[in-house]
Amino acid sequence: MEDGETPLEALGREVHEETGWRVTRILSELGEVVWIGDDGVERRELDYLVEVEGDLATPRLERPEHVEVAWLGADELDRVMEHRRPEQTLVREIVGRGIAAALRARSRTTTARRGAGRGLGEARNHPAHGSQPPPSVASRDADLDSAPA
Repeated sequence: MEDGETPLEALGREVHEETGWRVTRILSELGEVVWIGDDGVERRELDYLVEVEGDLATPRLERPEHVEVAWLGADELDRVMEHRRPEQTLVREIVGRGIAAALRARSRTTTARRGAGRGLGEARNHPAHGSQPPPSVASRDADLDSAPA
């Protein structure tokens, strides 16, 4: 985080810097992780499930830190482990928590819509997940701009 920045301000800034997207809503706090970097320095990471707006098909990736983006469903979590050692599960765990939180939020919305007498047969045109893309899982390190690989 930069001096004087709150965690949520840092989240918004980092998401914009690393993707070009703008955080429009925080849906859930996914937790906090404390880890030791390769340099031996302890880091504190706060993770969130967020909605964003911007060019979702071709984000502006901050290379070389980020080289790929993908919209994943619960059945695709193993893709997160590509090019990682078996013990490097932190990102997979965070993405899994994000997907679970998104599914809970979607379930609450569906229940609320049913209670209001609205149908669920909405038009869907987003390539992978309907007219609204799934919420993004964003993480923000309090001390460093990149999470452990």
